[in-house]
Amino acid sequence: MGPSYVLTPLHARIILLLSILLFYQTSISFGQSITSSRCGTTSLLSSFQSTEGLGLASHQSDGIRLTRPSVPGEAGRTGGYGHTYTTTPTFYNSPGGHFKIWYVTTTSDRPGSGRSDPVDADNSGVPDWVEQCADFFDHSWRTVIDTLGYRPPPIDFDFHAQYVSAGLDDGGDNRYDVYIEDIGSGIAGYTAPEIVTSGFQLPSYIVVDNDFVGVKSTLSEALDLLRATAAHEFFHGVQFGYDFREDIYWFEQSATWMEEQVFDAVNDYLTYLTGFSGFLTQPWVSLDVANGQHEFSGVLWPQFLTERFSA
Repeated sequence: MGPSYVLTPLHARIILLLSILLFYQTSISFGQSITSSRCGTTSLLSSFQSTEGLGLASHQSDGIRLTRPSVPGEAGRTGGYGHTYTTTPTFYNSPGGHFKIWYVTTTSDRPGSGRSDPVDADNSGVPDWVEQCADFFDHSWRTVIDTLGYRPPPIDFDFHAQYVSAGLDDGGDNRYDVYIEDIGSGIAGYTAPEIVTSGFQLPSYIVVDNDFVGVKSTLSEALDLLRATAAHEFFHGVQFGYDFREDIYWFEQSATWMEEQVFDAVNDYLTYLTGFSGFLTQPWVSLDVANGQHEFSGVLWPQFLTERFSA
């Protein structure tokens, strides 16, 4: 008879630790998500980057169509993240004058439709979610453009002729277009570049969720996520004005970092450090890995650079 072994508490802890490490490594190897991404932008970028910015005609021949929730085909373009409105949308111009917030007043896409909180508590005629959304995007503009000095996103209306010739929608003026709808799938928002010109600097539009039901329990928590989403997605729009082919990991690390610069008190990025794969749970994973998780928790890198080298 062979030797007998006794499983001590120490051995049990070692086995448990090795099992956890194996689970995480397997998740990385096969690209499985432990927690789904809240930003759908990364998924949209892959198909755009693969065509190397060859312009509108090339993208149409490849089957990639420029759409928005106001134009049929949004679900097909975004892999099911977004969809086309089933009723005619209206809009609200942000007080700062930089954004046009699009929404509908009926159907499940209605702002705040999944919550019992008052939809228009101030009786202004505009849903509170829309007004808050506009304020958060205005604040993001002031911080990102006016204070930090980044270039504004390219103006879609500058390419009006290209949109018209393709039978597409550019929002009708030079304001940046933000669409509110029931995205679902745990996605808080996404920013979509639009290939209406050759080169790597592209206009874009943003879609944000209409209530964050299923992601945040209370209205207060949902509004904090709306703040973070506004800063995050707007910075994607700014990034597309520099080079939409930038590495995806840096797109997301820096956009998550921007949440902290614009809305320092929210700290929504901390959820990435515990719920996503990242430096704190998988320190052996390379900085430039983009697997739907690591690029978000990698916010620690630009945050470190800011705190280490700021004057």
